[in-house]
Amino acid sequence: MNTQEELMEMTVAQLRKYAKEQGIGLQTNMPKATIIETILSNQPERDEAASIVSKASRPIRQALIISDNSDDIPVMTVHDSTPKAPAAPPKATVEKPSTDTSKSNKPAFSLKGARAWHNPRPFVPQQSTSSSKFVPPGAQTIKTAYGAEDGIARPAPTFSRFGPDAGSLSSTPTQRVYRPAPISSNLGTRLGKQESTLPDPSPTYSAPVYSSESGHSSYIRKNEGNLSIPDMLAAGDIEDGAGVLDITSEGHGFLHVNNCLPGGDDIYVSNAQIRRFLLQDGDYVEGKVRPQQNMDRSRAMLYITSVNGQEIDDRKIPADFNSLTAQYPVKRIKLANREHPHHFLRMIELFTPIGFGQRALIEIPANFNAVNFIKQIDTSITDRHEDLTSIIVLAGEKPEEVPELKEQVNSDVYYATFDTPVKNTIRVGEMAAERAKRLAEAGKDVLIIIKDIVALSRAYLASAGIQETSYSALQPLKQLLGTARSFKDGGSVTIVSFIKVANSKTAKKVFDEVFPLLNSYILLDSNLYEKGFNLPFNLEKSFTLRSETLLTEGENELMQKLLPIISTKNNEEALSFVLSLMDKTDTNRELISRFDNLLHQ
Repeated sequence: MNTQEELMEMTVAQLRKYAKEQGIGLQTNMPKATIIETILSNQPERDEAASIVSKASRPIRQALIISDNSDDIPVMTVHDSTPKAPAAPPKATVEKPSTDTSKSNKPAFSLKGARAWHNPRPFVPQQSTSSSKFVPPGAQTIKTAYGAEDGIARPAPTFSRFGPDAGSLSSTPTQRVYRPAPISSNLGTRLGKQESTLPDPSPTYSAPVYSSESGHSSYIRKNEGNLSIPDMLAAGDIEDGAGVLDITSEGHGFLHVNNCLPGGDDIYVSNAQIRRFLLQDGDYVEGKVRPQQNMDRSRAMLYITSVNGQEIDDRKIPADFNSLTAQYPVKRIKLANREHPHHFLRMIELFTPIGFGQRALIEIPANFNAVNFIKQIDTSITDRHEDLTSIIVLAGEKPEEVPELKEQVNSDVYYATFDTPVKNTIRVGEMAAERAKRLAEAGKDVLIIIKDIVALSRAYLASAGIQETSYSALQPLKQLLGTARSFKDGGSVTIVSFIKVANSKTAKKVFDEVFPLLNSYILLDSNLYEKGFNLPFNLEKSFTLRSETLLTEGENELMQKLLPIISTKNNEEALSFVLSLMDKTDTNRELISRFDNLLHQ
């Protein structure tokens, strides 16, 4: 039996342990003073009962039942087997009166309320008793109330609730503070002086800023938040770059500089820039480029300054190519003059004029070299049509012939040699068509010269896995030729293709598929070529639909006089007669004025 002073020196946990050993029942959450008073009031009776009752052979385990009442905390108690004398009822001043009337009629054992999501009252941290276990009695002289042994402010404990009542105790949601991110200054401000961009000390979330500024100048000034651009400009690490855009299936693109195929000088264009400025395949893009770094595969476009020759701030998105209204060619491409008196060009202007938007095919003998004619057309166009853009497409060409032709012409050359993959050969034709579309949408005129349309057709057949021609395999080729058209609102795409039909089954089938699509056809007869004609122009089979709309009044009068004469002759005689007239004159205008005199000589 302990005295009151000894009990006062014990902690609450020690008091409960002592009461348990003495068989004294204590209620939950009793204060220390009440516990001591209860122990003192029950000690005499417990001692007297212990001397009468003998020990039992086996211990009896008792457990409290989990109930719905949040005041009842599940506690497992194990009692000694020694019979105890019935405890005297505790004093009214010690016990806490219960206000729950549901406890009076509880069954002896019930699982009602013993649910998996049963949540007891929030956990209240208690003072650790580890320090008192090793301190002898009487050493603790400071008396503090339970739960306030130290002056440390402890955070409120948190716990998770489960089950259907989980939402009943909802904590106040944390309010996030949002504020706009500081708007970055333009390049001029950054280069002039550095402004402080340190955020406020309070932790905040920097939301993106969306400017209502129209045009694309804000893109150049803000540079998409790339703060390294001013440093690059100051250090001279940024250079100018330009090229024809080729968009990949992943959404980004590359600017091809020397050719329309991938190369070491390509410039990377991000998909964000492509979406922002609505860029398409074939656009000619200029801008500021970051040089290639150690780990970079290519140079990168930092910001764009112009597209297809238009400043980015003043650029207007043109109408789609397929939405433009097509028409028959109404304006002729002038080829021959006194500076270019080639008979081939003069005969084309009279008998098969080529207009802006023409879809022409020139059939040549097997051993005929079309490079000379291509050079003549290129030189004439450069002198007489400065605004006309000319593109020469070389498919399946010999590698040594490509640089030679590029040095002799002024046109852009898109090429794929015979040793390149099939997809590169196909891409050459597609990029030429896409580039022509972008220029035509802007109201400009474009001429595409395809040196060998059969080589391009074989690439389409090989990609489709078909050895012989079929409608589906040649459909991309027809789409390429369908690019040639003239528009009422301005702009045109003209395609002149060369084909060798003799001794080639594939070429014959390609010719049969393509011929109905043409509105101009020139035949350089192989029979006339074998007879020694360097210009084997077949006047009978060559034609241009609605050629009278492309000729001048004087040229139409000349053709009305000339056609009845050559219709009475065979191909060889008719060609010899026309060539003799051209030998006596320098230009077609001179032939018109002197035709009657030359006819009677």
